Formats: sequence, structure tokens, C-alpha cells
Amino acid sequence: MGQVPAPGMAPAYASPPPARKSGSNGPVIAVIAVVMVAVIGVLAFFLIQGKDTKPVADPTTSSPQETTSTPEVSPTPDTKSPTPTPGGNGTATSLSSASKGDCVSGLVEGTKLSDVKVTDCSSSSATHKILDKVSSETACLTVASAEAAVPVNPVVAVQYLCMGPKDVDPSQGVNIAKVGDCLIDDSSPNLINKVKKTECTTTGSYPIQVVIKEGANTIDRDNAYDKCTAAGASNPYTFYPWSMTRYGDGSTLPNDIVFCLGSPN
Repeated sequence: MGQVPAPGMAPAYASPPPARKSGSNGPVIAVIAVVMVAVIGVLAFFLIQGKDTKPVADPTTSSPQETTSTPEVSPTPDTKSPTPTPGGNGTATSLSSASKGDCVSGLVEGTKLSDVKVTDCSSSSATHKILDKVSSETACLTVASAEAAVPVNPVVAVQYLCMGPKDVDPSQGVNIAKVGDCLIDDSSPNLINKVKKTECTTTGSYPIQVVIKEGANTIDRDNAYDKCTAAGASNPYTFYPWSMTRYGDGSTLPNDIVFCLGSPN
């Protein structure tokens, strides 16, 4: 006889629960779909917010002011400026019209030829006088009182202006001094070499014993005594090397002339 189980007790042999069908993923797919919709909704929200939101300026920082660009204007050619001519660093120079007897200003050591201008001899700016106009630089060596050779046109140097100090008598030029003459120091401001020819009766003047031109550029302080003695000087006291400034190439030879001098008067 079969027994009736006590209340609350499961039957000794209960029927097994119905088996699940394999491959049934309906609930899982539904959940994934819901999550994807939620994600897409969130992304759409932030995209819409990013388009509609404008940056807020920091109240503590002043915003840059708008600047209006000015169009660049090409300079108008200066029709009043002289047309440059060859010479003097490529600038116009008035030396092309200079002639013997004219005075110039701006002829100082280290000057540019473009700064040398012909001026009135009575002007306070006039420093040198044109003593002659010659066809070669070395020709100025024999022009009385010439201390500088300046080319009329540095690019095509076919003429030279022999320059000397405006206020110095050409007869006192050192370059024409000879044996028996005397030299003396002179601090005249426009005298380039600071020495001039003078009367031998002048106190402090030096008598010239020998004048050396050939090979003068080989004489220096170390060999001057021997060179002067060999040239015929009698117990020379000192020597004076004279050179002419050549503005054509900006050079000055060590010596153009050497004077062997006796004891001062």
C-alpha cells in the first residue's frame, strides 16, 4: 500500500523538473540590447551638449583686443636723392669736379671718400687744399707739401688729387726737403705727419744730413743708425721716416723717404 507522506515533506520520488532547451538566449540578447541603447543614448547626449555649449571666458583674464592689420605700402622713390656714381663706397662724390686750388673737408684718418667734399677755403670745415691734379699716385710724392693722394674716382683711378694741409705753406713741405734743410715738430691739427721744413736757425730744429729714398721702406728703428751711417750721415742723432697716405687703396707704405738727422739746434 502506498503511504501518504507527511505534510510538508517532498515525495520520496518527486518528478524531475522539465529540462531547459539548449540554445535559448532570448533573455541575454534582450539585456545586451537594452545596454547598447543606453550607451548610445548617453553618447548622443554628450555630443549634443558639446555642440551647443560655448566656452565661458575667464572673468579674471582680459580678452585680447582685435587688431586691424595695416596693408604694407611700398615706399615712394625719393626723386630728390642724387643718382649714385662709381666711387666713394658707391655713393655720389663731389671730387669729380675738384681742381687745383680747391679746398676739401672730411679728409681725416679712416675717412670714407664719400665723406670728402669740396668746400670753400674760407670755411671752418676746410682742412686740406688740392695742390695738384696728376695722372699717377706716385706723382704726388714730388708735389710740395702733399701728404695724401686721393683718387678722383676710386673705381677707375686715372687721376689723383695731391692734398696738403690748408694752412701750411707748401714751401715747408717735408717731401721736398733736402740735405742742409732742417725739420721741426709741428702740432698743427691738419698736418698729417706733424713735421714740417723750417729754417735751421729755429731752436729745436733738426739738420738733415742724408735723404734716403731708394730702399727707404726697409729702414726701421733697429737698423736706422747703420743705414744712415752707410749712406754718409755723420754720427746721426735720429731719423725721421716720412710717408704719403694713399687713399686709393687705403694703404700707407712704411716709408717713402727717410731723413737722417743731426743733433737739434
